[in-house]
Amino acid sequence: MEVKNIALAVVDLDRGPYAADVQQRLAGSRSFTRLPRYANVAAARGALEREQVIGILVLPSGFSADRAAGRPASAQLLLDGRRSNAAQITAQYVSIIMAAAAAPAGGGSAALAPPANARS
Repeated sequence: MEVKNIALAVVDLDRGPYAADVQQRLAGSRSFTRLPRYANVAAARGALEREQVIGILVLPSGFSADRAAGRPASAQLLLDGRRSNAAQITAQYVSIIMAAAAAPAGGGSAALAPPANARS
């Protein structure tokens, strides 16, 4: 299965270099065609409820600081359960991009903490 033309809301509470890298990787993906940015989750939730986006990626404050310090960093992905198949595939795409962004450059050990319900 493949999902194309994905619209994913982004709430960047970090505004740091690692959060920017994640957003650039999403924008560079052929799967994501729209990445509207919102100041907070409440603002993004309206787009999700109107089915303008399939989900909301929240990059919390401290995301870049954790990555820079070599600590695991976490992000939150909220998905529209009304489109469960597309949401599940979107979650896989985001997970792959997040893992690539977390891959250590130069042999470091920093990585993103996988979500509790993630499958390897």
